[in-house]
Amino acid sequence: MSSDEVLTVAQLLAQVEEATAVVTAVIEGCSEERWETAVAEEGRTVGVVLHHIAYAYPFVVDWACKLAQGEGAPAVSYDDIHAINHQHAEAQADVDPAATLTLLKRNAQAAQAQIGQLSDADLQVSAPFALIGGQEISVQQMVQWFLVNHAHNHLTAIHNTIGGK
Repeated sequence: MSSDEVLTVAQLLAQVEEATAVVTAVIEGCSEERWETAVAEEGRTVGVVLHHIAYAYPFVVDWACKLAQGEGAPAVSYDDIHAINHQHAEAQADVDPAATLTLLKRNAQAAQAQIGQLSDADLQVSAPFALIGGQEISVQQMVQWFLVNHAHNHLTAIHNTIGGK
């Protein structure tokens, strides 16, 4: 998943689909006990973290599509992200697997449809992004880092807490 490799839209979609499939498998395989287990690295339960992954898809894809259209990267800070995440964790404290799976499927389908409308050239459009210290980020990198890797990083934290599936 190196972001140095230039991908086609089809290749990027395959990465999104793979990440979504892994998150889906974790949700479907999660017992009630594991669902409610606190993820030490996260300060949230497994269920809330999984819902957070699903919840993030539209934000990232919106950012990426605006970047592709020449609108630049969003002027969002980590303080903004932390505030959104805190509000999300409080609002979704009692979320269940079925609702999370429904959200994931809906958001993943919408994300894939939006990404599928981009051209291969669109993936290389870039602009400075505050979340990475004002460095340039391409549309491809935004999707890889803030959607695909985001999911995998949270899944690693979950795996470190509950083991296997």
